[in-house]
This record gives sequence, C-alpha cells and structure tokens, in this order.
Amino acid sequence: MLNLFLRAAALLLAVTLVPAQAQTGSTAVTPPKKALAAGAGGTEPSNARILLPATSPFLATAGVPVEFSGDLNGGRSPKWTLNGVQIATGLGPFTYTFSAAGTYTVNFVVLPDSVYAGSTASVVVQVMAAQTRPAISAFTASPASVPFGGTSTLAWSTSGGTSYTLSPGGGVSTPSGSLGVQPTATTTYTLSVTNGVGTTQATATVVVSPVTVTISPKPAGTSVAAGSVNTFYATLAGVGGSASQQIAWTASGGSPTSFTGPAFTWTAPATGTPVTITAASVANPAASDSFTLNAVPPATVALTTLRAAINQGESTVLNWSVSGASAQTLNGEPVEANGSRSVSPTTTTTYVLAATNAMQVQTVQTLTVKVMGILGWKRDIVYLGTREVGVVENNGTLHTTLVDSLGSPRFEVNEAGTVEGEQKYLPFGMLAWPGEKLETGKGFTGHEQTDPSGLIYMQARFYLPMYGRFASPDPARDQHFEQTQSWNIYSYVQNNPVMMLDPNGMAGVPWYLGGNSTIVDKTLNALYSATVTHNPGFQVVAQATDVVSAGINAVGNQDIPMLSNIGKDAENGAGAKDLLLNRSMEVPTAVMEGEVGGALLGRATSFLARSEAGAVAQELKASYSPNTLLSRQSSSEMSGSLIKRMAKDMKANGFDASKPIQIAVVDGKRIILDGHHRVAAAIKAGIREVPVLIKKVSDKEGAELLRQVAEARS
Repeated sequence: MLNLFLRAAALLLAVTLVPAQAQTGSTAVTPPKKALAAGAGGTEPSNARILLPATSPFLATAGVPVEFSGDLNGGRSPKWTLNGVQIATGLGPFTYTFSAAGTYTVNFVVLPDSVYAGSTASVVVQVMAAQTRPAISAFTASPASVPFGGTSTLAWSTSGGTSYTLSPGGGVSTPSGSLGVQPTATTTYTLSVTNGVGTTQATATVVVSPVTVTISPKPAGTSVAAGSVNTFYATLAGVGGSASQQIAWTASGGSPTSFTGPAFTWTAPATGTPVTITAASVANPAASDSFTLNAVPPATVALTTLRAAINQGESTVLNWSVSGASAQTLNGEPVEANGSRSVSPTTTTTYVLAATNAMQVQTVQTLTVKVMGILGWKRDIVYLGTREVGVVENNGTLHTTLVDSLGSPRFEVNEAGTVEGEQKYLPFGMLAWPGEKLETGKGFTGHEQTDPSGLIYMQARFYLPMYGRFASPDPARDQHFEQTQSWNIYSYVQNNPVMMLDPNGMAGVPWYLGGNSTIVDKTLNALYSATVTHNPGFQVVAQATDVVSAGINAVGNQDIPMLSNIGKDAENGAGAKDLLLNRSMEVPTAVMEGEVGGALLGRATSFLARSEAGAVAQELKASYSPNTLLSRQSSSEMSGSLIKRMAKDMKANGFDASKPIQIAVVDGKRIILDGHHRVAAAIKAGIREVPVLIKKVSDKEGAELLRQVAEARS
C-alpha cells in the first residue's frame, strides 16, 4: 500500500526547468490532480498533456535544441516518441535537437495502471533549415584616398541579411549596392548586416588628403614700410572634386582687409601697427598659412629758421628735429636727431634734412635761405595794343621793332635809327635768314616764335610754317561752302598768307584788320568758346559753324556793329546746356570722335589729351549685336524662367529701346555692366541689335571686369 502511494505521488509531480539555449513554447506548469483510490485496470482518465512546446504546430530550426515537458493526472511509465521511436522518458523537461528540416510529430504517452487509463498527447514540430550569420563578401572604397572635396564610392555585396546599416551614413536598403561619399576628413565606414542569427560587420576607410595653403615666398623680415604696396602669393594643395579652388586672404589692418585669389596686393597701414596676414582655403578654412608684419612709419622731420632771407655777410640759425629715424643728415653731413646750427651762406643756398627709418625709407625736407644781393632791372618790353613794338634795356637803351603789313618783325633799330637786326620770312612763315636773331621774341605775323623747333604759337593752336599747316584742326570751323580753300581745317588762312593773317589760330582775316586785334580777338575767342564748350552733336556744331561764319564775314566786311552783336550773342551762348545726351560737360570737349549708329560725330578741339577725350567720348549710345556682348554671369547665376518670359515679350513687342544695356569697352571687348538677363533674352528671341550705353571705367575696374568674364566662362 505504501509503495502504491509513493508511486502515485511521483507521477503527479511536474517540474519545468528551461535551459537557456533550448527553444521553448511556454514555461507554465499545470498542477496535477490528486490520485484516486487504487484499483486494477482503472478507468480514471490519466489526462496526458504536453506543456512544452505550448503551441502546435511549433516552429523550430534544424540544429537548435527544442525543449519538451509534460503533465498527467495518473498512469505509469510516461515516455516521449518521435515517429514511433522513443526519444525520452518521464515528464521532462528535456531537449531534443532536430537535425534536418521537415514536419515531425512528437507523442507524450502514459500507460494505464490500476487506477488510471492510458492516454497520449501530441505536438507537431515544423523544422526549418538551420540558419547562419549573414555574410559580407565585399565592402570596398574606391578610390581609397581622395583630395578634400573628392568623391569615393563605397560598394558592398552581402547575403543572408534582413537589415543593413552604414555608419556614418545611416541605413541602406539593398544587400548589394554602391554609394558615393565626400568625407571632409579620413573616415572609416562600418557596414552592419543582421538576421535572426546575428550581425556581421565589415569596414572600409577613405583617406582624405590634407589641405595645405602655403604663402611663398614670405617676407624676409617682420617689417614693411608704412603705406608701401606689397604683393603676396599662395598655393593651394589637397583640394579636388567640385570644392572651391580659391584662396581667401584676410589682413588685420591695412587695405584691403580681405580678398579672394592666388595673389594679394596689400597696402601697409600708415601707423606702426602689427598686421597678421592669413591665406586660407575657401573650401576648408581650417587649412591656412599666415605671418605677421609690423608697418614702420616714415621718419618725421622738421627744418626751420627764423630768417629765410638775409643780406650778404649776415647769418641765420637752422633748427631741426627728427623722430622715428635710424640716421639723419643735413646736406649730407650726419647730425643728431635734434639740433641747431648757425649758417652764413654767401649765395642763396638750399639746405636738405634727410632722415632714414629702419626700412631705409628716406624722408626729406628742404629749406632755402635766400641771400639778398643788389637788385637790378633787366629790361622792359613796350607794347602797342597787343603788339610788341620795342625793348628797353636796364641801361636805358631802346630797341624799336619795325613790322611789315602782316605784323611780322622785320627790323630792329636803336635810338639813332641804326638797323641792329633784320629778318625776312617766306610766304608761309619760314625764316628766310635763320641765322639772324632779333631782340624780340615775336616772329611771323607777331606770334611767339618757338625756336629751334620752328613751331609758331598762335594761341589756339600751333602752326607749322614748314608745311603751311596747323598742327591741329580749326576749333572754330572757319569753313565756307563757296570758298573751297576753307574746307581744309588744317590749312593756314585759306592758303593766302600774303593777304591774310590769323590773329589767334582760329580764323583768317584780311591783313588790314590784323591791327584791330582787340575787336577781332575778343569776337573770335567768344565764338570759339560758344562752339567748343558744347558737346559736338550735329545740330549744335552746325549752329556754331553758322555763327562763326557770320562773324568772320563781319570781320572781312569791317561791319563793326554786326561784329559786336555776334560777339555778345556768342558769349551768352557759351554757357548754354543744349548738349548731346542732355548732360553738361564739366570740361571743354577735347577731341570728340565716336560712332553712333554708324554716323561720325563732329569734332571739336580743346587742350585735353586725346586719351582723356577718347574716354569722355566712350559714354555714348550705340547699337550692337547681343551676341557680341560678354556676360559676367554664368548660366547657373541667371534665371532661366525670367529669360524665357523676357524672350517671349521681345518676340511680340521687340526690344525696349528706352532701356539700353550698360556696357564697358575694355581692350576691345564689350562687357555687360547691367542687363545680363535682357541680353540673354534678346539672343533667345533672335534680336539682331540692342541699344547700349557705353560707360567709362578705370584701368583697375577694366581688369576686374575681364577677370569676372573669364570666371563666368570657366
């Protein structure tokens, strides 16, 4: 009886211990029922049941242990069978490893005893093929080394994974693929591939070449002269791809304080302030090179005296002070920085105080001490009206000049009437006796004779007697349709030098009016002013030419009242502002030549240099093909949609002539200043010519415009 009790108690025990590595379905245990009274061939249900795995079918993996355990109310000899073959006894727990994939039925069998009937519980196990960790067959970086800004391609090939991660960089979605990366520093990339078994990793390193900026050559010393202009150069290495190849310069003082380019032209400050100059990569500002300079100001000098004018035999005291110099001299003799000296020059003397600073820059100040002598009068020149008629020497001797009908000096006589000098002239003014020299400085027709050049100064312009022509065109345009000899604006007095003269280089007059120089000069000067102070547009020049012609006719006819009225009108008209382009010229017109619409402008002459006049003439309206205008903007800097809209409008309405394109002409190149989109639209619309306004630019501005055009094309 005792043995039966112990046996029943053992069968009722159900203990589930789960090993960590086994596959399980549940860890729950159902407490067994108490045994009933014993009896042979019992009929009480033994209720065999499987606790683990808790689900059927149960999914397992080949090669991975599966945990089993069972429970019952009674019965004897519980066992576990697989396809009829016993694999374990007892309630368990125990583990069983399936070696191959497939579907298996595991039975938990309890045999009957005297109280309980036998029973069987079953679980279906579906075994999948054994899993392994994912594999990475390749993970590479090509190229493995790149410059800063360069691109390397990461490529990978994997198998067996369910998720993929690239660090740095984030997730990727495919087992195989490639990705371009642009690291800014040497970077190791890690590829992680994961499945149910675990994670496999691989690495690839992209080496980024260091960026270097080198200033070469650097200044030999640490000092530069204040205000000096210096140019520094730098080279950039280690930058590639689409990264900027530019070098950015900065200076903590001086001018300019910033610039972008391979060379930096910098003006040192005027004060002795240390300045740090740095060249850095625009793409990677951390890469830089620098140096520090100290701007050394020039020495300061002062040289004074209380008496800058003394009489012969007297003395005066020179006082001087110098600062910021390493050496100083007075008239070449070394002196102290501060001092004084008594001097007694016998003639007017200039004293030079020179001081040299540490940069060997010399500062000089001069002081002239005038020694007064016995003053004497050299000579007097006697005029009658505007004509020189005699010279009085300081001893009282009188030399009288006798002129011919044209006003040319022919003889010089003394007070006794004795001829002291004689000169003759060829018809157009060349000296017939070049070796003879008169006391007077006047020559042909009473004008200044500029020997030995042979040129004759006739006030408004120079006359070349050897050619019978003026050196420049007639500023007054003394031309008349009916007088063919007046058509050449370089000719002298209509090629009639025997009967006519030119009082001021602007118009020929009959010889008998040459003496009335006050009226003639005043009138023709007024006419000249009225003409050339206007920008020479067609209408203005035509009007001025008519006025000049009327004035010359009045002179020829000795119509003094008419001449006076014309002169007054001309003087009043000289200040008018009815100028071409409705703008006032701040200077006389100079040589104004240009082409507007293919038509040659009129010309007028003043004393401006031809280069300056050409610059003024550049600011003119013209028309050019838009294809000949150079852009300073690349296509990426312009709005394609705006150009398209403008082109559509131009096709329908033409180019708006009230809005000319502003350009500058540099080395023959027409560079757009304003209107890039309109030029692009005109080209797109097929416009053959667009109006332009040519602006004047300095040489420095022109060089910058050429650089911008080259940059836009690159």
